[in-house]
Amino acid sequence: MGYWHFKTRSKGELHAIAYRALLYVVVPAIALLPACGKTQYVGPCPGFGIQDYGPTLIYPIPNATGVPTTPSDLIFANLPVLPNVTTSLEPASVLSGVATLQLGAFIVAPSPIPSPAVSFAPSTKLYAVAYPALTPKTTYNIVYSVPISGPCATQPIMSSGSFTTQ
Repeated sequence: MGYWHFKTRSKGELHAIAYRALLYVVVPAIALLPACGKTQYVGPCPGFGIQDYGPTLIYPIPNATGVPTTPSDLIFANLPVLPNVTTSLEPASVLSGVATLQLGAFIVAPSPIPSPAVSFAPSTKLYAVAYPALTPKTTYNIVYSVPISGPCATQPIMSSGSFTTQ
């Protein structure tokens, strides 16, 4: 009646208990370890939570393939209103060996817009960020970050999707 002992459990039950202990105790404990620098935090870097969306990508079309590797511009509508937002192109696979590209400031988009592009209303204000030559056959994620104080240099906040080069 309520008496429990390891010797009364089958090997399968003991494995299930060990798995649950790992899943519910050890994994969360590891997740609470410091994620940033030498300062002790309970959880990830402080700051903003990453959003699934950012400025509307006009060129290249989101999830496009065959994007030329030559230097060009990313074209956007609906810029974020947060100050000091930085834009980067991060390879989708960390195993690719391709470096993350930190891009410059937003500028007014050149005319004409490269093609093919997402259609937009004629009154839409468009902005651009220049990028250098890209690595062939690489998928890049467009990520926006905000510089924050403390041990974490930046905190990712938004994304406008991705594209793949020729």
